[in-house]
Amino acid sequence: MMPELRLTLLGKPQIHSGGEPVDTQLSAKAVALLAYLAVTRQSHSRQALAGLFWGELPESTARANLRLTLSRLRKTIGDVLTLGGQSLAFDFTQPHWVDLLAFETATSNPTQVDLAHLHAAVDLYRRPFLDDFVLNDAPEFENWVLMERERIHERARRILLYLADQAEQMNDLTASSQSIRRLLALEPWNEEAHHRLIWLLAHSGQRSAALQQYERCRQILAEELGVEPSSETVALYEAIRRDEHEKAPTHRPGLPGLWPAPVAQAAQPLAPPSNLDLESLPEPAPAPFVAREGVLAQLDEHLHAMLAGNGRILFVTGEAGEGKTALLQALARRAEEAISNLVVAGGACHAYTGVGDPFLPFRQVLELLAGDIEPQLYAGDLRRAQAHRLRQTMPATAQALVTSASDLLNTFVSAPNLLTRLHTALRLTEASTPHSPPWLAQLERLVAAWRETRVDPTVQQSSLFEQYTRVLQALAQQAPLLILLDDLQWADQGSINLLFHLGRRLRGQRILIVGAYRPTEVALGRQVGGVAARHPLEPVLHELQREYGEVFLDLSQRQDRAFVDALLDSEPNKLDESFRVTLFRQTGGHALFTVELLRGLQERGDLALDEDGAWVAQPSLDWEAMPARIDAVIAERTSRLDEPLRELLRVASVEGETFTGEVAARVLGMDARETVRRLSSILAREHRLVRATGVQQGETGRRSQYRFSHFLIQRHLYHTLDEAERAYLHEGVGAALEAIHKGRTQEVAVQLAHHFQAAGLLEKSVRYLKQAGDQAQRLSANLEAVEHYRRALDILLRLPDSKERQQQELSLQIALSIPLQLTQGFPSEEARLAFERALALGHTLGHPPEFFPLLGRLAHLQVTRAELRMAQATADELMRLAYDREEDDILLEAYTMLGICAFFQGNFVTAQTNLSQALALYEFEKHHELTYVYGVDPGVHVGLYLMHNHLILGDRGRALAQLAETLALAERTQHPHTIAFALGFATMLDVVLADVETCLQRSVATMAICEQHGFPMFHTLAKGLHGWALAQTGQVEQGLIEFYESKNAAMQIQAQVAMPFMMTRLAEAHWLNDEVDTAANIIDQALALVEQTGERFTEAEIRYIKGALRLAQGGEWAEAATYFQRALAIARQQQAKTLELRIAHQVYELAQRHAPATDQRAAHANLAAIVGWFDEGMDGPDLQAARASLKQSTIYHVLPSSHADVRTEKVD
Repeated sequence: MMPELRLTLLGKPQIHSGGEPVDTQLSAKAVALLAYLAVTRQSHSRQALAGLFWGELPESTARANLRLTLSRLRKTIGDVLTLGGQSLAFDFTQPHWVDLLAFETATSNPTQVDLAHLHAAVDLYRRPFLDDFVLNDAPEFENWVLMERERIHERARRILLYLADQAEQMNDLTASSQSIRRLLALEPWNEEAHHRLIWLLAHSGQRSAALQQYERCRQILAEELGVEPSSETVALYEAIRRDEHEKAPTHRPGLPGLWPAPVAQAAQPLAPPSNLDLESLPEPAPAPFVAREGVLAQLDEHLHAMLAGNGRILFVTGEAGEGKTALLQALARRAEEAISNLVVAGGACHAYTGVGDPFLPFRQVLELLAGDIEPQLYAGDLRRAQAHRLRQTMPATAQALVTSASDLLNTFVSAPNLLTRLHTALRLTEASTPHSPPWLAQLERLVAAWRETRVDPTVQQSSLFEQYTRVLQALAQQAPLLILLDDLQWADQGSINLLFHLGRRLRGQRILIVGAYRPTEVALGRQVGGVAARHPLEPVLHELQREYGEVFLDLSQRQDRAFVDALLDSEPNKLDESFRVTLFRQTGGHALFTVELLRGLQERGDLALDEDGAWVAQPSLDWEAMPARIDAVIAERTSRLDEPLRELLRVASVEGETFTGEVAARVLGMDARETVRRLSSILAREHRLVRATGVQQGETGRRSQYRFSHFLIQRHLYHTLDEAERAYLHEGVGAALEAIHKGRTQEVAVQLAHHFQAAGLLEKSVRYLKQAGDQAQRLSANLEAVEHYRRALDILLRLPDSKERQQQELSLQIALSIPLQLTQGFPSEEARLAFERALALGHTLGHPPEFFPLLGRLAHLQVTRAELRMAQATADELMRLAYDREEDDILLEAYTMLGICAFFQGNFVTAQTNLSQALALYEFEKHHELTYVYGVDPGVHVGLYLMHNHLILGDRGRALAQLAETLALAERTQHPHTIAFALGFATMLDVVLADVETCLQRSVATMAICEQHGFPMFHTLAKGLHGWALAQTGQVEQGLIEFYESKNAAMQIQAQVAMPFMMTRLAEAHWLNDEVDTAANIIDQALALVEQTGERFTEAEIRYIKGALRLAQGGEWAEAATYFQRALAIARQQQAKTLELRIAHQVYELAQRHAPATDQRAAHANLAAIVGWFDEGMDGPDLQAARASLKQSTIYHVLPSSHADVRTEKVD
């Protein structure tokens, strides 16, 4: 019997045979080879091992080195390896002990292991795996060591935390402290562990030791990381120092255990569903994947960096058939094998529905993380290891969804289905028990409410993105995540926005996102409204490249001969050089062509297995008969099917690249079960033309999902049908989808519209495009909504004119105008045309119900275009109709628009009355849904104008209170455009208050949310106001640049409202830059615009500045005084007390310098009278400055600045 072989791999590697050390007799490569075979616990080909350890050498030399190393191993330690003809493995039947394997075995399921055994196991882990062991000339082996080292370290860390938790629960604080000290020996920079140890010491009566531990923590963090302890740790230290540590929480969050508490405790741990035996299911065979070692090595590096908390995003690029999908699959398999707790989830976009199916790949990812694995598992689309980890992840995903991301329920993940899976996991029959997690009962209540109303939630993108991010970040705290996204060239705008949002929030997270797309498709752009536009993925790629540096892995270079050889040699063969050269010449090394052509040779019998199980070429092989193009390859493959199978595939191709077995069965009049059998047994397993992707259970029955193995196969089959056949089949597919999705057709509205349009049933296509647009708008996917509505209108106008068509067009024009205004700006010309057409239709149809909200939105559009007289007439008409119908919703909008029109026309008292009436009518629960009619929450809309009106009328306190209340309401809505609207208006108030610092901060926040969601109007406003703030801080040149960029953008979107206000700010900036004549010219333009539009809410201020500029240009006081008197008269007439006070104060200051004595006294008396009007409770900076000036006799000189904040310089 052989002596026992003992391998110590935790720490510096040591090898003992029969109790004697032998590692010094072995080369480093021999030690590495032995360790690799023992740890991986599987057989490896000699070729792979030679490449792993001697990859830089020619293959023959590498194999010779491998043989020599094996010979030396055998001489030193005996036959501890099993040697096959082409493979090697560690012989576990011989006496052996490996510390790492003992550690992993003892810690694989800690809740089932005695705590003493766990302590003994963790004692094995003193140093990192293969510590200080390096093979500089074997980079792939080094990458494997790094990933293993991280994986093992993570397991040890979690075991120590588990032991600390168990000891703490048994009130053994000393034992808990010992486990945390062990953790700190491994991770001395781990502040969370320091925090916990400080708490444990304090609560075990070792107050002095706790304080010393804090000092040790502070010193280590300073030396290792250059940071101070967190506020939580400092607070704990202060509490202990004051002897108040009993009030401190146990320890900081962020140290989650990997395993649930023992069953003996009150909390019942979640268990996997008992009716799913993973081991009984066949493991899916890996797809052919060779000759991509370089790309995989790069991905390995990024995986290792991600494990250390350096999350990022990468993109695999390549054209159709170049191996992107195969690379993602190989990456997933390779990473799962290397990282034991890695969780992999993926999603893919679709060629036919992806652009119109909001968030499709991210819905698929979250469904997998939420445990919806059975369909893909049974379809052979998930590996057992991946399924097991996804199943274990389900409870954490469910908790994160319920507690911090509830908007994702019934939008991204089916809440009823999730609840069913959780009940199975908890082995509950109906409902939670007192011992169940509290969030489970919360989920049950949510599902019960949804089943009662059947109303899906309205999700706003900003909230949705943040919630999705929170879920992934929460899961990454427990296990690293690898997210794979395929075919991004077909992604919808919402998915691309979410991808960008996630991409900028991966730093510091254990999350790696790898996406794949075809660069040619992206470069070609997209058709938007019949016009070629930039692909929305392109700017996101550029931004993420700026964020992370190089993010692309390009597969587009043509494969060389090595790919063909590697593919052939992935299975035993006796194919000679002539065969290999010819195969390469036929395919050019193109991955898809090579795989398909080789598969065709095997299926046709031109390649056959000999008695040794190796592929050999048959004498019948005729290369001249081989198809050279992929269409010919596919045609040749499908020609071997009998006609019923070909017909089944042709019908399936009509539905698209992904299709439903039951739909094909309905169209063909076949039995559904027989159809699924043919698809799964014959077409999938035997011919590999399709593959099952899952089974969905709907209210009308089962839906068996399939996908063509390549979209080129689907395209080829579809093009074998003539136009007449396609029309009939599209109609049949549409009808089948309607029946299968009865009651939930919004889930497939895009597909239904496509099929009925192709069938020539235009009325039905229009109806479903409208439904698809409504669904997209509900998800704040506004660009997709615009495209659906445009397509619907284009199709509708091909139909004969009728009352029904007019009614449909009215509904579509109204629906289209909402996302148009959000994405193009409220004054959008296209939106105006939609309004005008809708109004004409509304009058023709006799004022149907949807006509009345349209009037309110039209009035708002007219205001944003500074068409105030037209807006007033529209608002008056709306008020008359509101009184006739006695409906609060219409009355609320009528008062709002009357108030807004009055505000901009300078009728502030009238504005106050109407806006106050509107706000009194508003109730959040009742009126918030109008947000999706008007594009902004009505209460926020009213509150913002009322805020400005309060200030102008002289009540600064009420203005600030209204500001706080309105901003809080905007946040409550979680509606991106409402929030942008509120921030933009609040920034205008900052300018009026001359609060430069707040203006800078708020304008940046406004631009950020506008850039994220594509809101041009408030981005334009915020940029101009940011320019004003820069000018006030001395950065005049940059401020002017931003001003003019803002002005040009406003002209492009025809946003004219508040233009005199903005031109006044621009004039001030030029004045600060000593460009007095330019400033005066801009003020003249602003005054002309006031007269042209009737927008008079800033007229008094503009006329004052006109007079002040005349003085700066050398004009006489008498000339300037006429402008001052006019300005004061206008402010007095408008009862604009704040404006009147400011103007009177500044006139008084100027009079002291420039006016004769009589005018100085008059200015003094006028200012005193105005100051006397204000109550003490209305005190503010303006009033304080005016009172101070009245009390002083010293002459002051007014510097050019915003008139809202008089800055003075004392003249000696």
